[in-house]
Amino acid sequence: MSKTVKRPTAGIRPSCYIPSRLEERRTRARILRQERRRKPDKPDDFVTYEDSDSEEETPAQQHQVLSTSFNFVDYVRSRESDLTEERNVDPSYASR
Repeated sequence: MSKTVKRPTAGIRPSCYIPSRLEERRTRARILRQERRRKPDKPDDFVTYEDSDSEEETPAQQHQVLSTSFNFVDYVRSRESDLTEERNVDPSYASR
């Protein structure tokens, strides 16, 4: 998987800064929590506890999420353009 922290070229926000991504992220997290809480038909092999972490993200965390693109095309464009954006790619991603 690739990850590129985008910086705005024009304006104050990068192109991947779409606020609806936060709502999608919250929905996915809620669904995962509900899935983990669901009682399976088989007996418990181990005990799980609720997360003590807050569900709400701080504004800094929200900004980080919205400024980050996981699109491989963004990674390649950033690399070809030699932009000063923070970028990395998982080495196992390229072996497929």
